[in-house]
Formats: sequence, C-alpha cells, structure tokens
Amino acid sequence: MDKALDKLKNGDSTGLHDHGLKGDRKGERAIDIRGKGTGVNRGGGRVIYEKDKNGNIKLKDVITGHKY
Repeated sequence: MDKALDKLKNGDSTGLHDHGLKGDRKGERAIDIRGKGTGVNRGGGRVIYEKDKNGNIKLKDVITGHKY
C-alpha cells in the first residue's frame, strides 16, 4: 500500500486502477489493493483517498472488501 501511495504522490497511477467514486463518496478516489478480495488482478480491497488542489494525498479509509 505504501508503494501505491508513493506512486500517487508522484502523479503515477499506472496499474492502480485509480478511479473516482460516486454517491456519498463523490469527490473521493480509490485504488485497488491487490490480493484483497476478488476480481481478475484487482482484488476487492480499496484505499480511499482525496487529492487537494495542490496534489497532496489525504488517506481517508482502507477497505478490505468492495463495500463502499
């Protein structure tokens, strides 16, 4: 997870399945945690974060299941 967050901080989301969220989590983003959950090379686990206007990453939640 630390490597993934470092990549995001450097503007590199390659291979992380970085995606915006909807509903109550609109404005937040998520990346996959490989090996946690189900899905082809994805996993159901997610790191939920926000990025401010300066590009700083704020970790919001870590979920080991696709329930967000």
